[in-house]
Amino acid sequence: MSLEGRMIAVSIGDAPDRGRLGYPQREVDRVLLSVCTALVRAGARIVYGGNLDPAGFTFKIFRHLSEAYAVRRSSAPFVHVVPEPVLRRTNFEDLASMLKEARGTVETTIAFANERVARLTGEDDESLRGNDNIGRPAITAVDPVSNSDTRIDSQESLEHWLGQARANPADVYSSARRIMTRMVRYGRPYGSIEPTGRPLRRQDAGYS
Repeated sequence: MSLEGRMIAVSIGDAPDRGRLGYPQREVDRVLLSVCTALVRAGARIVYGGNLDPAGFTFKIFRHLSEAYAVRRSSAPFVHVVPEPVLRRTNFEDLASMLKEARGTVETTIAFANERVARLTGEDDESLRGNDNIGRPAITAVDPVSNSDTRIDSQESLEHWLGQARANPADVYSSARRIMTRMVRYGRPYGSIEPTGRPLRRQDAGYS
């Protein structure tokens, strides 16, 4: 079955009694990555709302797809939606490194209040060739509405950029929920059949 052009939300979490029931973490990972690979091979793009923990499911998915996804398309196969409060807990160096590693595989979308978004990309040495900044990590944040971009090259500039959009975390998580719902044709973001109207809590979305 072809899923070309479809965006499918994937949600995964851990169960407190998983180990007691005899399911090792590697089995959970195997199932998750097998499903993601099958979806991408069928032409779908995966939408996932995860945190930025290098040991978490987000990194496992995009690193697996980076290895398995040999044929590049115009659109990245993995769309990662990150609410702004989650991004605030990440330092600049780690974020820049992650974005550079994810180039071509992940489209990173930051969700703000009122359904505003920004897309982040990591700059690499090739994109800075002939520039005095070559070799220095940097991030480009693009506002798709105004089509304007901001260059972020330090912890201070990251905090300044985020400081312009601070909002109530509950409002931002609710906004992220609506953004993902709008993106997805198949799948139910965060396990909900339709928006309930109540603010989305961090634990509901799987963020920690």
